[in-house]
Amino acid sequence: MKLLITGASGFIGRHVLSQCQADYVEIHAISRQPHESLAHVQWHQLDFFDHESLHNLLRQTKPTHLMHLAWCTKPGQYWTSPDNERWLTSSLILVRSFFELGGVRFVGAGSCAEYEWNNVVCREGATPLLPQSVYGSSKCKLFEALEQLNRQGASCAWGRVFWTYGPGEDRGRLVPFVINNLLKKEIARCSSGSQIRDYMHVADVAAAFKTLIHSDVKGAVNIGSGHAISVRDLVNFIANELDARDLVQFAAQTATVDGADIVSADVGKLNALGFKPRIDLSSGIDGTIKWWQTIGAGS
Repeated sequence: MKLLITGASGFIGRHVLSQCQADYVEIHAISRQPHESLAHVQWHQLDFFDHESLHNLLRQTKPTHLMHLAWCTKPGQYWTSPDNERWLTSSLILVRSFFELGGVRFVGAGSCAEYEWNNVVCREGATPLLPQSVYGSSKCKLFEALEQLNRQGASCAWGRVFWTYGPGEDRGRLVPFVINNLLKKEIARCSSGSQIRDYMHVADVAAAFKTLIHSDVKGAVNIGSGHAISVRDLVNFIANELDARDLVQFAAQTATVDGADIVSADVGKLNALGFKPRIDLSSGIDGTIKWWQTIGAGS
């Protein structure tokens, strides 16, 4: 089997690449920047929006399996970025070319932003798809195209990611923002923290994607912990670990994304594939803090 991964140098992609290295005869990874090839991993420097080069790469490498994780993810921008439409167009070309050239199994990264956020646990096939952002709408359109391919006999799964944290996350996101501010003895100005969200460690998210690519399940599969926590409790947990509760200010700014009070995942479909997360919140946050301490909060 040959695996091609887009977004392999990203937050989730790096962990997927590490976990899948021993499972394939060849792994091909796409990145805008050059990377040194590793055992069983060949990097390809490619502009994802160069459709001809993208098709040629698929024709040359002939992957049997494709994991599509790349998308625009810049904190504070990706929810409304017009680049979402470009990612949708290129993704459609990618998946269609993949199957036309003999591809067997496709797994893509979706988002909980595709759901209607109505203060209930989000369940595949039951909770309405009613995205409230350009990002969520673009992801949803790609999912609908994959469902059409499934009806035509293809094998496509769609991992709807909820909230992710862990080592290597962009500094602009909540967990690293709070950790780095507190490590530098600076005030961490947060929203009210009343939102209840489903967080899962990035290594477990990667393991869930690995489970999907090795399965034959089709359609959407929620990727979350199934155990929601309030943002306030999450921030306070970090602050307690660093003995810095006095440096946290709640209701000091508005939330980056408005939405329902509760957004949590029903993970029955994922669990039915034999998947269980291995990293609980306590050890996950502790390991993330230590990672930032090791690389230097100010670096």
